[in-house]
Amino acid sequence: MMTVKRAIIPAAVVGLLFLTGCGLLQKDTFLGSTTPDDPLAKLSVSVSGNGYVEVISSGNQTVSGDALALSFLKGTALTLNAVASPNVEDTDKTFSEWIGGVTPTNNNPITLNINANLNVKVVFE
Repeated sequence: MMTVKRAIIPAAVVGLLFLTGCGLLQKDTFLGSTTPDDPLAKLSVSVSGNGYVEVISSGNQTVSGDALALSFLKGTALTLNAVASPNVEDTDKTFSEWIGGVTPTNNNPITLNINANLNVKVVFE
Protein backbone atom coordinates (compact mmCIF):
# COMPACT_ATOMS: atom_id res chain seq x y z
CA MET A 1 0.00 0.00 0.00
CA MET A 2 1.22 3.44 -0.92
CA THR A 3 1.18 6.32 1.55
CA VAL A 4 0.68 9.89 0.36
CA LYS A 5 2.19 12.66 2.46
CA ARG A 6 0.62 16.06 2.41
CA ALA A 7 2.53 19.25 2.98
CA ILE A 8 1.04 22.48 4.21
CA ILE A 9 2.31 25.44 2.18
CA PRO A 10 1.78 28.90 3.68
CA ALA A 11 -0.44 31.25 1.65
CA ALA A 12 2.40 33.78 1.29
CA VAL A 13 4.57 31.21 -0.49
CA VAL A 14 1.69 30.23 -2.79
CA GLY A 15 1.10 33.92 -3.60
CA LEU A 16 4.80 34.48 -4.32
CA LEU A 17 4.94 31.42 -6.57
CA PHE A 18 1.83 32.64 -8.42
CA LEU A 19 3.26 36.15 -8.95
CA THR A 20 6.60 34.75 -10.10
CA GLY A 21 4.99 32.21 -12.42
CA CYS A 22 2.78 34.87 -14.01
CA GLY A 23 5.72 37.19 -14.63
CA LEU A 24 4.35 39.84 -12.28
CA LEU A 25 7.35 39.70 -9.99
CA GLN A 26 10.83 39.92 -11.45
CA LYS A 27 14.24 39.58 -9.90
CA ASP A 28 15.55 42.82 -8.36
CA THR A 29 12.08 44.36 -8.35
CA PHE A 30 10.48 45.71 -5.21
CA LEU A 31 6.73 46.04 -5.69
CA GLY A 32 5.12 49.27 -4.54
CA SER A 33 8.23 51.42 -4.68
CA THR A 34 9.83 53.35 -7.49
CA THR A 35 12.96 55.45 -7.30
CA PRO A 36 13.08 58.32 -9.81
CA ASP A 37 16.32 59.29 -11.48
CA ASP A 38 18.29 61.90 -9.57
CA PRO A 39 17.20 65.30 -10.94
CA LEU A 40 20.52 66.88 -9.99
CA ALA A 41 23.84 67.00 -11.82
CA LYS A 42 27.06 67.77 -9.95
CA LEU A 43 29.66 70.22 -11.21
CA SER A 44 33.19 70.07 -9.80
CA VAL A 45 35.59 72.85 -10.79
CA SER A 46 39.29 73.10 -10.01
CA VAL A 47 42.03 75.55 -10.98
CA SER A 48 45.64 75.11 -12.06
CA GLY A 49 47.62 78.35 -11.90
CA ASN A 50 46.63 81.73 -10.49
CA GLY A 51 42.98 82.53 -10.89
CA TYR A 52 39.46 81.38 -10.14
CA VAL A 53 36.21 80.42 -11.86
CA GLU A 54 32.87 82.18 -11.86
CA VAL A 55 29.89 79.86 -12.37
CA ILE A 56 26.82 81.79 -13.49
CA SER A 57 23.51 79.91 -13.63
CA SER A 58 20.55 80.71 -15.85
CA GLY A 59 18.97 82.58 -12.92
CA ASN A 60 22.01 84.94 -12.89
CA GLN A 61 23.24 83.47 -9.61
CA THR A 62 27.04 83.57 -9.43
CA VAL A 63 29.38 81.40 -7.38
CA SER A 64 33.13 81.82 -7.64
CA GLY A 65 36.21 80.10 -6.28
CA ASP A 66 39.23 77.97 -7.13
CA ALA A 67 37.68 74.69 -5.92
CA LEU A 68 33.93 74.34 -6.34
CA ALA A 69 31.50 71.47 -5.85
CA LEU A 70 27.99 72.48 -6.91
CA SER A 71 24.69 70.77 -7.79
CA PHE A 72 22.18 71.98 -10.37
CA LEU A 73 18.93 70.69 -11.80
CA LYS A 74 19.69 68.75 -14.97
CA GLY A 75 19.30 70.96 -18.04
CA THR A 76 20.37 74.17 -16.26
CA ALA A 77 22.23 76.61 -18.51
CA LEU A 78 25.61 77.61 -17.03
CA THR A 79 28.36 80.02 -17.98
CA LEU A 80 31.87 79.23 -16.74
CA ASN A 81 34.20 82.22 -16.72
CA ALA A 82 37.89 81.80 -15.91
CA VAL A 83 39.23 84.92 -14.16
CA ALA A 84 42.99 85.46 -13.91
CA SER A 85 44.52 86.69 -10.69
CA PRO A 86 44.50 90.50 -10.51
CA ASN A 87 48.03 90.68 -9.07
CA VAL A 88 50.53 91.75 -11.73
CA GLU A 89 53.41 89.93 -9.99
CA ASP A 90 51.70 86.55 -10.26
CA THR A 91 52.94 84.09 -12.84
CA ASP A 92 50.65 81.54 -14.49
CA LYS A 93 47.79 84.04 -14.67
CA THR A 94 46.75 84.00 -18.34
CA PHE A 95 43.86 81.73 -19.29
CA SER A 96 45.07 78.73 -21.28
CA GLU A 97 42.36 76.05 -21.51
CA TRP A 98 39.52 74.07 -19.98
CA ILE A 99 40.17 70.38 -19.24
CA GLY A 100 37.25 68.00 -18.80
CA GLY A 101 33.98 67.39 -20.55
CA VAL A 102 33.56 70.85 -22.11
CA THR A 103 34.10 72.10 -25.66
CA PRO A 104 35.59 74.16 -27.08
CA THR A 105 38.46 73.95 -24.63
CA ASN A 106 40.12 77.26 -25.53
CA ASN A 107 37.11 79.63 -25.27
CA ASN A 108 36.52 81.78 -22.23
CA PRO A 109 33.83 82.08 -21.04
CA ILE A 110 32.01 78.91 -22.05
CA THR A 111 28.29 78.19 -21.92
CA LEU A 112 26.77 74.75 -21.43
CA ASN A 113 23.67 72.91 -20.27
CA ILE A 114 24.55 70.55 -17.45
CA ASN A 115 22.77 67.20 -17.92
CA ALA A 116 25.17 64.86 -16.10
CA ASN A 117 27.92 65.05 -13.50
CA LEU A 118 30.84 67.07 -14.82
CA ASN A 119 34.44 67.61 -13.63
CA VAL A 120 36.19 70.63 -15.13
CA LYS A 121 39.61 72.15 -14.60
CA VAL A 122 40.76 75.55 -15.81
CA VAL A 123 44.44 76.10 -16.57
CA PHE A 124 46.21 79.45 -16.29
CA GLU A 125 49.72 79.80 -17.72
